[in-house]
Amino acid sequence: MNYNYSRFDLDKAQRHLELFNVGQYVTVTEEARSEAFETAGLQFEKDFPPFALFRLTQNKNRYVIQPKFKPVLAISENPKADAFTWFRWSDLEVPLVFSTKASEEEKNYFAAVLEPEAAREKFQNLPRQHVPSAAEVKETIKNGEIIIDGATPGQPLWIKVSYHPNWRVEGADRVFRASPAFMLIFPASPHVRLYFSRTWPEYLGLILTLTGGLIVLTRLLFLRPRSVEPDFSTVFDKPLAGLTAIMRPRAGLVLGVIITLVLAALLTLVLAVRYQDPTIYHNRGLKYFQTENWKQARAVFSEAVKRYPLSPIVDQTLHHLALSYFNDQRYEQALATWLRFPNEYPESRVLPEALYHIGLCHQRAKRLDEAGRTFSAVIKEFPHSPWAGESSHRLSEIYGPAGLFKRAMNFYDQARYRQAYCFFFETREKTGEPRLKERATYFAALSLFKAEEWVDAMAAFRDLLAEFSTGEYNAEAYFHLGLINLRIGDIGESRKAFQTVINSYPNSRWNGLAREKLKSLEQ
Repeated sequence: MNYNYSRFDLDKAQRHLELFNVGQYVTVTEEARSEAFETAGLQFEKDFPPFALFRLTQNKNRYVIQPKFKPVLAISENPKADAFTWFRWSDLEVPLVFSTKASEEEKNYFAAVLEPEAAREKFQNLPRQHVPSAAEVKETIKNGEIIIDGATPGQPLWIKVSYHPNWRVEGADRVFRASPAFMLIFPASPHVRLYFSRTWPEYLGLILTLTGGLIVLTRLLFLRPRSVEPDFSTVFDKPLAGLTAIMRPRAGLVLGVIITLVLAALLTLVLAVRYQDPTIYHNRGLKYFQTENWKQARAVFSEAVKRYPLSPIVDQTLHHLALSYFNDQRYEQALATWLRFPNEYPESRVLPEALYHIGLCHQRAKRLDEAGRTFSAVIKEFPHSPWAGESSHRLSEIYGPAGLFKRAMNFYDQARYRQAYCFFFETREKTGEPRLKERATYFAALSLFKAEEWVDAMAAFRDLLAEFSTGEYNAEAYFHLGLINLRIGDIGESRKAFQTVINSYPNSRWNGLAREKLKSLEQ
C-alpha cells in the first residue's frame, strides 16, 4: 500500500526519528544542512561535503521503553492504514495496539478500546492515562532474540522492533502489534524473553531444500556409467500413447493455443495491476485537464482521491481536482476542495499553493477581508515559498502599497523578518511614491539582515545605494554592509564600509558607531 509524503519539517521530524530510535541525521542538500544548524535538538558532529552528520541529542538510544501513557486498543482489520493515521495525527506518546479481537481480560490492560473505523479525531485525542513510573529496564538485543530484565509486571513495554507474527514471548501472555510498526507486551515477570520462531512453511522449505541437496549429493557420489543408466524418455510412452497420437499432427495449433493463453493471462495481469495504480488515474485525469475537458477531468480525479486517499500523489490529484473547478469558474466548489488540505493533508507539500488558491477563491467571490487573511497566512507560515511572493502581489491588489507597508511593519515589530520582507518588497514594487519606495527598500534590506540572510541582505543594501544615491538611509546602509562583511569574514570590505560612513556622513549617528567598530578592528 502506498502512502503520501509530507513536506520538509525538521522540528516535527525529530519526534518521529526519536520514535524509531534514530540517533543520527545525515543531510545532503544545503537547505537541510542550514536548517539542521538552526534546529534545537540537533548537534553537529562531522562535515564531509555534500553530507553533514548531526546527532539527535534527545534520543535515549533505547529499543525497549515504558510508555508515559497506557496504550489504547484498536480493533482493526486494516492495521497498516490505522497505524499511518496515528503516525500522521497523534502526538506519538500514546501507543496504539492493533488486534482483530481481544478478550475481556485483555481489554482491561488498555486505557480505551476503539471499535473498527475509528474516526481520525479519535487518533488525535487518545485518552492519556499515566503509567506509574518504574526503574529503567535492561535490554539485550541479539539476532532474533530480545532479553529484558527488570520489567514491572503488568506495566506495558513498547518494543521498537518490527512486529511479525513469528515473534514469541516468555514472561508475558502475548505479543501485541503496536503503532507504528512495533511490538508491545505486558510482562508477567521481571525477566522477559522474546524470540523469533519459525513456522511450518519455513520448516517445510528447509526439509525440501535438504532433500534436494541429498539427492544431488547421492547422484554425484554414486554416479553409474551412462551405458547402464535408465532411459527416462520412454517411461511415459505407453500411458500417453493415445494423447500423443491425437496431438502430434496438430502440434503447431496446440503450441499456438498455449502461447496465446499465456500471453492473454500476462496481459490481463498487467492491465489489472495498472488499473489499480493511482498514478494511472492521475495521468488519465491530466490528459483531460490539459485539453480543458474540466468535467471529465473532475470525474477521474474524484475517483482517484476516493480510491487512494493515502497514495503518494493524492495531494497532487486533489489539487488538480480543485483546479478543474477553478478553471471552470466554479469557485465555491474549488474552495471546498482546497479546504480539504488543511483538514486532511496539512503535511502536504502542496499546502502553500492550496492556501494561496483558497485566498484567490475568496478574492474572486469579493470576500476581500477573508482573502487578505488567507494571503497573509501564506506569507506568515511559508515565507520562503514562491506562494508567499504571489500572495504579496494579491495583497497589493486588495490593500494598495500603503496598506502593505503597514502590514509589513506589523510583521517587523513581531520579529517575523522573513514575512516582513515579502510585504516590504511588494510595497517597493507597487508604489509610485518615491519616499515610500525608499523606506520599503531600506526595511526590506534590514529585514533580511535581521533574519541573518547575509548574502541577500548585502545585495539588498547595495540596490538601495544604487537606486537612492542621496537617500536618507545611505549611512545606515553602509554601516550594515560593514557589519555583514564582518559576519562573513571579509575584514577589508568591512573597514571600507565603516570608513565610508565616517568620511561621507560625519553628522549622522552612524558615524560614531562606525568609529567604534573600526577601533575594535584595530585592537
